[in-house]
Amino acid sequence: IIQRRKILVVDDDPEATWMMKEVLKPAYEVELAHSDTEAFEKFSQNNFDLAILDIRMPFTSGIGVCHRFKERAETHHIPVVMVSALPPKENMERAYEAGASAYLMKPFRPEELLGVVEKILSEVPVAVR
Repeated sequence: IIQRRKILVVDDDPEATWMMKEVLKPAYEVELAHSDTEAFEKFSQNNFDLAILDIRMPFTSGIGVCHRFKERAETHHIPVVMVSALPPKENMERAYEAGASAYLMKPFRPEELLGVVEKILSEVPVAVR
């Protein structure tokens, strides 16, 4: 049995998470979180192969969540794709400094998201479940 790669999508906008899930679910197992707290709960319960984080969220920004993922032994190896509708100049730099593997500007085309995810996961071993 081939195990599908598992992705966590974190965005406080339910429409955005739904869209990303629809794009990714034919090829990947996708879980959704709508806050930093929910993201950390899901990470403590599952082994994900990749996380997609929106930069602008209430409480802790996606960059803050990325920093915390990269500081924790159990999640530091998980690649992170940052997404944002904010101007890329300063946010892109901050995202990469936090440990992001890629950065996508919203709105993005479905094939852009799939292409970035496929490229990153092609370079990462499958998570042990």
